[in-house]
Amino acid sequence: MPKYLPNNPTLTPNVHLDVLLYIDEHMLDIIRYTTDTLGPLHIVFPHIVSERIQTVLDVYEIHGTPVQLYAAHKPTRSTALMQAVFEKNVNVDVASLGELEHVLSIGWEGKHIECTGSKHPLFLQKAIHVGALISIDSIHELEEIIRLSNNNPVRILIRVANPECYDRHKIARISRFGICKQRIREIVYPMLQDHPNIVCDGFHIHNDEREADVNAGYIFDILDMIQEAYTYGFSPTILNMGGGMRDIELADSAQWQEYIEVLESQLMNGEKLSTWGQQTFGLYINEKKRISGREKVQGKFLERSIVETVREQFSTRHPLHKQTLKDMIEESFLTVMIEPGYTLFNRAGCTAMTVIAVEQQSDGTSRVVVDGNMYDLSIQMREQFVDPVLLSTEALDMSQTSWQGYIVGNLCREEDVLMKRQVEFSKQPVPSDVILFYNTSAYSSSFESSETHMHKKSKELVVQKNDNTYISKITI
Repeated sequence: MPKYLPNNPTLTPNVHLDVLLYIDEHMLDIIRYTTDTLGPLHIVFPHIVSERIQTVLDVYEIHGTPVQLYAAHKPTRSTALMQAVFEKNVNVDVASLGELEHVLSIGWEGKHIECTGSKHPLFLQKAIHVGALISIDSIHELEEIIRLSNNNPVRILIRVANPECYDRHKIARISRFGICKQRIREIVYPMLQDHPNIVCDGFHIHNDEREADVNAGYIFDILDMIQEAYTYGFSPTILNMGGGMRDIELADSAQWQEYIEVLESQLMNGEKLSTWGQQTFGLYINEKKRISGREKVQGKFLERSIVETVREQFSTRHPLHKQTLKDMIEESFLTVMIEPGYTLFNRAGCTAMTVIAVEQQSDGTSRVVVDGNMYDLSIQMREQFVDPVLLSTEALDMSQTSWQGYIVGNLCREEDVLMKRQVEFSKQPVPSDVILFYNTSAYSSSFESSETHMHKKSKELVVQKNDNTYISKITI
């Protein structure tokens, strides 16, 4: 019988129970699917996406603010996961022509699609043809829309690049997405007045701000922009609050603080760090011989749930009007849009990679080489920190002590290190074992997928839950 071999927990991920149960019950299948052919195996659970959609909608309902949910496609390429979104009858946000064609093939109609991101003219042309809502990112995009529209109606949102916080002007937020407010007044409004077929439905913010009160401050500014737009003769009805939603990622948030403290102690005492290349993740000793950089590192993992974050955001009071964000939105009678992506998909999948070899390094540490690489986990987008697990067909030798080492990929590149901290398993990995990374289905498992060195593309195992049984199907 195979043994499920968890490491001694250092950073335990918050994993959906169905994922854990499936791994326990189908370890042999996972090992076989992963090792029988080249490349990693991405395992996805569409029903978890359905649950997460309902969770997000319930959060806003709890706070008495109904929202239109536009699920962001960009975190995943999985047709199975996007099909789960479609079956929940929610809208979708696409950021490329490929994504637009993908969601149209699944069944979405243009009226339920929003187009964001930088847009090629062919992307704009298709969006106009199907009647999608287009969030404009530049003056040039607006010019292209006018050119391609042939005087037919087109619905747009104006994305604002530089929203401000009234009481926190020291925070200078200028996004690379959107148009600066002054250019909206001086250029966009006159263009729209000259082309009434281009209908300004509302305003949009690219929202990845983690501090709820700052987030609310930016939205206050967008509300002011909407109010100002009425004086220019427009009638916007949509407030798009963007995405950037996060949830608790660790089973025990205290573990991250403990890990930081260990690194700090090693730094202060001049000890060798248990990280690849003596990586400090932003910590350093300042000129006063004290540790700096902790604030940035601490924010890697949130300690608050979505419910708490939204509550704080909506209860933030406008510094001048003294009303809460919730009250101001209600009084505006605007349609509120949100674009969650990460929080919908993150817990709906995991990634398995075959162990190729285990090697000793000159500094006395060990590395395990896997049949997968940095692009299969998109580590430049979402660096891996939480504990992976080891799956093996070998019985555990109870006399064996634990094994520690680094996990590296199959590319001829020095930086192809999948985890920059040492991980600990209850036995040494051997070839044909499988290392499994949790919670990779958003921005990890396929976001940077490539065929570098002509390695084989990853496989996908779709796991459907039917009552209390799991039905799985692999696609290559």
